[in-house]
Amino acid sequence: MLALLQILWDRAEPTGYSHTIRTDNLPGSPPKEILIEVAIGDHQVSTLGAHVMARAIGGVADIAPENRAIWGIDSAAAPYTGSAMVEYDFGLAPEPTTNIPPSDGEDPHAKPRELPGAAQMLDRFLRTGVVETYCDGACDPE
Repeated sequence: MLALLQILWDRAEPTGYSHTIRTDNLPGSPPKEILIEVAIGDHQVSTLGAHVMARAIGGVADIAPENRAIWGIDSAAAPYTGSAMVEYDFGLAPEPTTNIPPSDGEDPHAKPRELPGAAQMLDRFLRTGVVETYCDGACDPE
């Protein structure tokens, strides 16, 4: 029964469509570039999920200097034109390696969107397609 339900879930699971964002586009959908902003230690969305999504999309660069190396994601210096990911480190304890959410400190889920530099980066990306960080080194605003 669970296997049958999995088939229904697969049709709605966003990761199953990730590869169509940049290449192999769905009919009538143009290729797109994306910017993924991740809060390390997010209590609501696993950063591992963001890493899997970036690899599934393909061609997503981790903007240097990065807070940590991400397996399967190449690093690139800003300014960078194309799809990219930027991780923000708010100084929380390392994320659990088990299937439980982090519980250390305040949930950083929305914090990247509250940072003026992150807003500037998103604005420039949406207007020009260029990713420029406004962090002094790796993005660790604390």
